[in-house]
Amino acid sequence: TAPGKGMSIYGNAVSFSGAANTIVRYVRFRMGKIGDSGKDTVAIANGHDIIFDNVSLSWGRDGTFDLNQESGAELYNITLQDSIVAQGLQTHSTGGLINTTGTSIIRSLYIDNNSRNPKARGTLQFVNNVIYNWVTSGYILGDTSGRSDGAMLGNYFITGPETNGGTLDSPTSAYNLYAVDNWYDSNKDGTLNGRLLGKGDYGSVTWWTTPSVEYPTVPALSAAAALQYVINNAGVSHQRDEADEYVFNELKSYGKKGKTISDETSLGITNVVGNFPGASAPKDTDRDGMPDVW
Repeated sequence: TAPGKGMSIYGNAVSFSGAANTIVRYVRFRMGKIGDSGKDTVAIANGHDIIFDNVSLSWGRDGTFDLNQESGAELYNITLQDSIVAQGLQTHSTGGLINTTGTSIIRSLYIDNNSRNPKARGTLQFVNNVIYNWVTSGYILGDTSGRSDGAMLGNYFITGPETNGGTLDSPTSAYNLYAVDNWYDSNKDGTLNGRLLGKGDYGSVTWWTTPSVEYPTVPALSAAAALQYVINNAGVSHQRDEADEYVFNELKSYGKKGKTISDETSLGITNVVGNFPGASAPKDTDRDGMPDVW
């Protein structure tokens, strides 16, 4: 129902708290400097059964994609897939906190966030994602005495020009981790030539050779294949806007380009968020909002 270049929601935070049985596809959420201070681009405190598919999230003033289960509430069955979490604004630039009873993040890109790519608490399944140009911390393994469970499969961590902090940060024995085929490219030489992360790279987590809890079945690509999939498909991929093209240009430099920002206007993008030309709506004979091609 948004033909042409599609939709970009710009200028303030968006909350999905209280949502259930909800699917969000092919929408860009960009908060930015003009939004209320201290807010997340997209946040959820309670809800369940929510899928974000091929969305692009950027320019958060606090978190960019922040799922933090509030006391006494439920937050579970959340999926972020084939999406982008980018350019949280300095001085508090983060991908976001994931603190839920059950979330899956699949085939997505975290890029140009100072830290929390993401900060993983509760139960998180993290499969075939790409993390690029974090500054102080990449993926945070709980950083809490409360029990958390994680499954990390086929992810690729690639340092960028600003990366000077740890890749897998703040582990504790309370973090129960199952991890397979995660890779790390640290030399910033413009070529993808990383190494397989070993058990020792995850620090003081409690190590599991099988998942510590039951996760949904997700077919996993190799980390290298996942990287190419993300480049081809993540975000509003059928009509990428200038903001997403900007970060993919950085990613494909494999360490040569990349920076965090404090003001989205510094990117030099037309109209700050780009141009969004319209187009004729696809044929919808029964007028139910779903094009005939479905």
